[in-house]
Amino acid sequence: SNGCIYFGTCQFLQFYAYNGSNGMWGILGLDVLLSQKPACIDSFTCSVGCIGVYFISNIIANGFVMSKFYTFTKTSFVRGMQCPKLVYLDKYCSKLRTPPDRDTLLRFRKGREFEQKFKDMFPNAVDVKKHCSIRSIKYVEFTTNVLAAEGRVELFEAGVLHGDILVLTDVLRKNDDGSYDIFEVKHSEKINSAIAWDVAVQYYVCKNALGNINSFNIVNRRGDDEFLVTDMTTEAEAKLQVVHENLDAFREILQGFEPEVPMGPQCDEPYVCDFKRYCMAKAGCQCSM
Repeated sequence: SNGCIYFGTCQFLQFYAYNGSNGMWGILGLDVLLSQKPACIDSFTCSVGCIGVYFISNIIANGFVMSKFYTFTKTSFVRGMQCPKLVYLDKYCSKLRTPPDRDTLLRFRKGREFEQKFKDMFPNAVDVKKHCSIRSIKYVEFTTNVLAAEGRVELFEAGVLHGDILVLTDVLRKNDDGSYDIFEVKHSEKINSAIAWDVAVQYYVCKNALGNINSFNIVNRRGDDEFLVTDMTTEAEAKLQVVHENLDAFREILQGFEPEVPMGPQCDEPYVCDFKRYCMAKAGCQCSM
């Protein structure tokens, strides 16, 4: 299992923590375990002299019980830029999300179709997803091996890791001179704040991990069938320090309790938050979505 298993006896007030992803054992005091338990996990059952078993995944973001080799993705970063509370909820309380409605699912489908049409312009590209299982670490390993080849290489869903941040690029091209051109495909006609931060965090990871970035581009929709390619390299370069600082802030959030963030415009902009219903219920709000 990639999750963590806690078990022990309350009589001795200590729990043994096993991380299935790296085979490491450690000991946590019961007070430490409970103090780091996410607030949205509402029950923990154990009685004196008996063994309690606690199955969780992704519970502690900074410590030996980490269940994944990465902490953030581009999606989790972008959500955090919309609202810092989303960093916590997205990591620990994903089951509290409101499922996407029919219109949202339709928008997702159109986005995938638009992305595929752009990818069709790269007939010789290697689709990393087709060569790997759902385990993201395989994406990184496979990408590294392909990029090690000499000459021009094109990949779809290339896995790039820097520190504890993983991104999968829509289209990544390594040129003959060893530089990289990267394309992020969006079905929208405009570059909103979420897309801008999406580019910024991907650029941050790719520049640190790969080095020589020739260009980082957004591919937007123009009309029904045309592609509008915008070079965002300068804008992304200017945000490197801001991305770094926000990642540090997000790591601190994951080490504490659920942040108290009042509801406001960030609940709807640039997208309606998946956890809006949860926050409305918690705030006792009776208004409709």
